[in-house]
Amino acid sequence: LLDPRSQIPQTARISRGEIGHIHHDASVHLYFSPADAKILIEKNWAERHRLARTKPFLGRVNMFGVAGTYLMIYGPRDEGELETMRTILKNSVKFMTGIEDL
Repeated sequence: LLDPRSQIPQTARISRGEIGHIHHDASVHLYFSPADAKILIEKNWAERHRLARTKPFLGRVNMFGVAGTYLMIYGPRDEGELETMRTILKNSVKFMTGIEDL
């Protein structure tokens, strides 16, 4: 039997279990797989959090418990974007928990 903790990515350990949080303007900070983070940034849905590093800064990555795929997702402006946000949130939770069937 597979140990469920082995499904959890290193990112979840770095973030001490935080998947993300929402802000008053409906923007959200969330963690993603590297592939999803790349797509979200390329599609202008997100930007990397200012503390999220993919290359060493001051000799370190993952400073302050923030991994490189921590993104700020822009808040939805209409119902269509809200649906997209639902998919984005689901993908973040799947990645951070290692559970595919949500």
